[in-house]
Amino acid sequence: MKKIISGSTLKILAMIFMVIDHLGQVVLKNGIILNAPYSMFTDEQFDILMSAVNICHILGRIAFPIFCFLLVEGFFHTHNLKKYILNLGIFALISEPIYDLACVGTLFSLGQQNVLFTLLLGLIILTIIKRFNKNYICLFDYLFISS
Repeated sequence: MKKIISGSTLKILAMIFMVIDHLGQVVLKNGIILNAPYSMFTDEQFDILMSAVNICHILGRIAFPIFCFLLVEGFFHTHNLKKYILNLGIFALISEPIYDLACVGTLFSLGQQNVLFTLLLGLIILTIIKRFNKNYICLFDYLFISS
């Protein structure tokens, strides 16, 4: 079967959509709209800015399903699952202060975390499912009873 789009192309597309979403959220909404004096914009200009934020947000929603697909592909094709989990966890921790600073304005916030933690949890769940394969009783016991 011939591939139409490679994994690298998908990564680039997802990153572009993610950057568009972050520019809309951080620069337009948090930076300009929330910090500018009300008298700086006419109602029409404000509506245009809000529409631009919404368009950026809609385009940005394309990134997460692509990253999820790439995560599952990486899960199935990795040679070292522990290293894959560790690398994703380290990158999630390193990027968190930057994310918090851009979205909340502080270096540390428990209010929201970056999406890499969600992807990490998904990868851990896939690993647990793979480990217990079709032994659902052991999986249930491992997840709920033994903790």
